[in-house]
Amino acid sequence: MSILIMRTIMLFFIIFFIQQFSYSQKNDSLVIGKKYRIILFDEKEIIGTHVSEDENTISMKADNILMTIEKNNIFSISKDISSSKYKFLINLFGEFVPKSQYGYSFGYTSRPVLGIDLRASYFYSEKKNVGIEFAYFPFSKSNSQSSGTTVFTGGETNSFDIILNGQFGTFDKSEIVDIYLNLGAGIHSVHRNSSATTYYDPYLLKYYSYSTPSETNTYPVLQLGAGIIIKPVKNIGINLEIDLNAYGFGIFIFPAAAYVPIKAGVSYYFMK
Repeated sequence: MSILIMRTIMLFFIIFFIQQFSYSQKNDSLVIGKKYRIILFDEKEIIGTHVSEDENTISMKADNILMTIEKNNIFSISKDISSSKYKFLINLFGEFVPKSQYGYSFGYTSRPVLGIDLRASYFYSEKKNVGIEFAYFPFSKSNSQSSGTTVFTGGETNSFDIILNGQFGTFDKSEIVDIYLNLGAGIHSVHRNSSATTYYDPYLLKYYSYSTPSETNTYPVLQLGAGIIIKPVKNIGINLEIDLNAYGFGIFIFPAAAYVPIKAGVSYYFMK
């Protein structure tokens, strides 16, 4: 399962970089005298009137200034001359962690874990944002079980993440799809309720009991992932994301464990 998930993340990376470094062919239909919005790879935005072009350059007139732009520097060209810049992005996810991925990070349970995730991000440049993410995984069902002469009760577990992260992507109001990379760091905290174990010794005909107190463990976590937002309308999108969250780092900065949350939800963009 983990190999399949990592291949999915790599596919996101490949699609993303192909889109980032492939020059848009929209310039083939440029009309002299029409206004266009050009976005360069350095995220600079130019809105002006098309004057002329040759094999390698495009000439635009903006604010009575004639500019010659190298085609190799152009990320995209759009007939929509309104600003494409976003100010804030809010994401609300339902979160799913496959049972084979999380080990003791959500308690020793054989069931998949479901949670809720909220992220708020601020665009400090046109294609990049920073934000904070809260993820909560409610108490699992009781781990109480009975096996022969032993009875175990309690031990329910819940957890939460607080992660500072940022995205770098193709964020553009005029596009139906945004693809982005996600990188973050924060904490992963696990709380486990107290538990009790009762054992019956058939030879001594006696019951023995011992209990384990509740505990909370907190680990540093690093987050790496990718996502896609499909926008049926310009400000609202359907968001899919997959991340690799590694935590519990030791002396040699290697993670002790990791889990792979798969997220699906809705996004809302606030414009500048």
